[in-house]
Amino acid sequence: MTLTFRPPLLARVVVAACAVGLAGLAGVLAVGAAIDRQVGGMLVGLVVAATTIAMATYVLRRSVHAAGEVLAIRNGFRVERFRRADIVGFHLVDAGGGSSSIAVQDVGGRTVTLRVTQSGPLGIGRTTTKDRLAALEAWHSGG
Repeated sequence: MTLTFRPPLLARVVVAACAVGLAGLAGVLAVGAAIDRQVGGMLVGLVVAATTIAMATYVLRRSVHAAGEVLAIRNGFRVERFRRADIVGFHLVDAGGGSSSIAVQDVGGRTVTLRVTQSGPLGIGRTTTKDRLAALEAWHSGG
């Protein structure tokens, strides 16, 4: 059994489009400032563009992949890997604002939240989170 969780397609498209738009605007402002020889404005434009791209990349890289004996959790720029035998279980955790996420706990007591599984504000998408929890538990039990 192989599982892969990523942000919804619409969310990925919106984040990417907003990031490209904002970074493009900041880049144009940076070029305009450079033409006018305004070093401060140029630096601000470049920093805004770079920060926007970094934040969008952080959000878009979130994923969970369970295949064979390995669970890989990508929460932005960091990847955590767990062997199936080292996993104690999965559980829901409160993510604030009425939303919840799934967390995994290993035999050493370490708990990692699967950020891509977080339901939206006021519990929107909670059914999807519970379905994903059931799928992860089925994978863990070897199903």
